Amino acid sequence: MTEENRIEAARLANIALILSGMALVSTLAVPVIMPLSMAPVAIVLAIISKGRETRLRGKGAAACAMGVAAVIINSLLLLSTIYVFYRIFSDPEFYNYANDVMKRYYGMSLEAFLNQYGGLFS
Repeated sequence: MTEENRIEAARLANIALILSGMALVSTLAVPVIMPLSMAPVAIVLAIISKGRETRLRGKGAAACAMGVAAVIINSLLLLSTIYVFYRIFSDPEFYNYANDVMKRYYGMSLEAFLNQYGGLFS
């Protein structure tokens, strides 16, 4: 690998590390949308940064690991959200539980809350 290629690989690894770090941090702020768009890009950049070497090293390996972690965490978050919504609308007992929680914490029923969105979920 020439010196110019090493510098370019280091730049790609740095960008991948920054993107994967942003993906992990945005898991707390803006879950699902930003991390699931930034993390795959970070993984691809990390893999490209290795060039013709057989292994990822240093920042490239860290970026790849953080990107994979962001994808896994946000995929689990998305799947658990879908599961809860499925349970609310398919299980009357769970719907009543969610309704009680809404009344206790927000002072309005789940049905009233959903009707604010034009009855999309009824």
